Amino acid sequence: MSNKADSKEQKQVAVSLAILEVIEWDGLNGVTHSKVSRKSGVSRAWIYEYIGKDKSDLIEYAGEVFTSFFARIKKANRPKTRAEMMQRLEEGTEFVFQAVQANPVIIKLHYRFRGTDTAIGKVIAKYEKYWIGNTSKSLMEIMGMSSAEASAFAEMVMVLRLGFAFRVVTSKDSSRVLREAKLAMNFIDGLRCE
Repeated sequence: MSNKADSKEQKQVAVSLAILEVIEWDGLNGVTHSKVSRKSGVSRAWIYEYIGKDKSDLIEYAGEVFTSFFARIKKANRPKTRAEMMQRLEEGTEFVFQAVQANPVIIKLHYRFRGTDTAIGKVIAKYEKYWIGNTSKSLMEIMGMSSAEASAFAEMVMVLRLGFAFRVVTSKDSSRVLREAKLAMNFIDGLRCE
């Protein structure tokens, strides 16, 4: 049974990435079930059954999958100590960098559609709000920050993380950018200690 679930999950990821690649090259209007099927290697019948029959279903699905990647929505438990929080932020940053290096289209489309009134733009806004809210709560509880300070700090971390992720995939020297990102995140950690 677990092989079947893995297979379904692999198909979901393949379909999601294929949709994002079609959007990158052909725009939102270029998304079709046939293109997604060819690019992902997943049958149209499977896509119709598990994702949906409309183009908007495809676009919304891809947006949900790729944005939840960044929000780490499945990791619902908030940290309880400063050490746990720092570990989560560090692991989350590393995760984002690895994810965008493996699938550069994710961060490119994030910046292309962030703030737009498209299905992907709305999903991005939803998960950014979730991440900032969840991280802010942790900062208030663990670090004793005010709501405004925690929200601003969480947004700063998110912006730095995503900005460096974009630089990693668009830079000719991604290893240098990764080193700079780690320095910046360590600097942020130092600010929190003061």
